Amino acid sequence: MTLALGASSALVLTGCGAGQVTQTGVKVASVTGSAVEIGDLGLRNAHVVFEGDETAYPLDSADTASLVFTVVNNSATTGDTLLGIESFEAQVAMPEGAELEIPAGGVLEVGLAPQELEEEDADRPSVELSNMSSDVRPGLTVPFTFTFAEAGDVTVNVPIDAGAASQRTYVPAEPLGH
Repeated sequence: MTLALGASSALVLTGCGAGQVTQTGVKVASVTGSAVEIGDLGLRNAHVVFEGDETAYPLDSADTASLVFTVVNNSATTGDTLLGIESFEAQVAMPEGAELEIPAGGVLEVGLAPQELEEEDADRPSVELSNMSSDVRPGLTVPFTFTFAEAGDVTVNVPIDAGAASQRTYVPAEPLGH
């Protein structure tokens, strides 16, 4: 009798969390940029980075910047092509003569943040921004519309990266003695 009561109690207690929303089920990855799904495509880590060295921290609108993002094609059979990007806040220059294709099951990586530059990544296509409005400043978001041949248009609020100089390093405090 005691064994049956213990087993039924264990069964009831282990099932009490079933159907509940867990904290880990709603967590979002901690990456710099925006993410959105459009059809079979996933636009990931879209953000604007300013040109210049690692000490650059543009408080005012800069002359040029780059749009950095990754597009993942989740379709196993259909490829897509990025036809263009537009924004009312900046003039967008796509790579000349380069078709930005996303093959079926493939990935398109565009641009690099200065601290990410590796030799093997130097041939990535880049999307340059110029004639930016005063709203293109670190800490703000700016809407960009991405146009794909198959998936269509999607407008994304893209964050403006503050630059490498704004990164902070956590230094733990010395323990207090008692």
